[in-house]
Amino acid sequence: MRTRVLRQDNWSDITIFWWVKPVNIPSCLIKPGDEIQIREGSRKVERIIEAMETVARRGVPQWLEVDKTNFKGIVKMLPAREELTMPVKEQLVVELYSK
Repeated sequence: MRTRVLRQDNWSDITIFWWVKPVNIPSCLIKPGDEIQIREGSRKVERIIEAMETVARRGVPQWLEVDKTNFKGIVKMLPAREELTMPVKEQLVVELYSK
């Protein structure tokens, strides 16, 4: 799911309600309390439907709150390192952003 979201072609499908505007970059910063919602017209996009089905199968992390019927979520808190289930190589992230 996350890999596909990072490869999303049209980021204006996603709105961050802290800024109340569409997001056009995958690396936008969010913080606790931000509400993230899929635009009404984009709720039938196949990738987004597949992502919502994946969330239903895998479950939602404790640091997120998801409203599947309205295609939105709220960041309750930032995750601690040990709460991340994906393998992350922090050194590679640092190298990428230090270029």
